Amino acid sequence: MRTSTGCLIQEMQAEGLKLNAIQRLVGGGGDWAERFAGLRRAFAVALELEASEIITLAELEERFGPVERDPKSLDKAQRLGVLIPLGDGTFEVPSPALLRAAEEVAERSVPLPAALSAIERVQRQAESASRTFVKLFMDELWKPFNDAGRADEQWPQITESIERLRPLAAESLVALFKPLLAAEIEGAFGRALETQAKRKG
Repeated sequence: MRTSTGCLIQEMQAEGLKLNAIQRLVGGGGDWAERFAGLRRAFAVALELEASEIITLAELEERFGPVERDPKSLDKAQRLGVLIPLGDGTFEVPSPALLRAAEEVAERSVPLPAALSAIERVQRQAESASRTFVKLFMDELWKPFNDAGRADEQWPQITESIERLRPLAAESLVALFKPLLAAEIEGAFGRALETQAKRKG
């Protein structure tokens, strides 16, 4: 079913696309604007983000301790996007799994500031990896398709490629990360044992 031009404009504005860019798309004629909106929807579906949660300051303090004891960590968690303040002492948690991981690490006597610093470093590396995969798609799939005139029969293939981008990227990252993590753990404990042996010697 075709979507009205007004609905398309509202949808693309809601997704953050600037009005002048929308006007160029809609003014391009044909089904281009509608297909572009469908492409953006495919991107959104492909992300498969976990459902966010709402947490109160009291619940946060119950899990991590009084904020007064470590106000800088609360500020940093907000800066990193781990927590989004909503006002009235409530926060949105975009990734409950990440917050649970931080909680478990803290329960194992790892200071919360150190855990947040680790999250910050990994976040930067994850952003770089994300850009790499998106650039791969844009350079090798989208650009040739766009330069060739966006043939009608190729749209389903492009949309399917977008839908598979996230799972393929995630699977690739996990496949690379697991052996690297195992090697780092083995190396770190090996060095620790060597140091201990030298002290005893």
